[in-house]
Amino acid sequence: MFVSIKGKEPNRYLQIVENHREGKRTVQRVLATLGRVDQLTAHGEVDILLKSLSA
Repeated sequence: MFVSIKGKEPNRYLQIVENHREGKRTVQRVLATLGRVDQLTAHGEVDILLKSLSA
């Protein structure tokens, strides 16, 4: 599981993504979209989310 930023400016979104195997391929699945990066950064929520995910 990892955190990913998807999209182009100004609409970039922070997502939690997991990898899993389907036969010989690795497929990514988005588990949750946490919100727009610019809005989360403005409120200081990115640091809080990353600290809670790393624990």
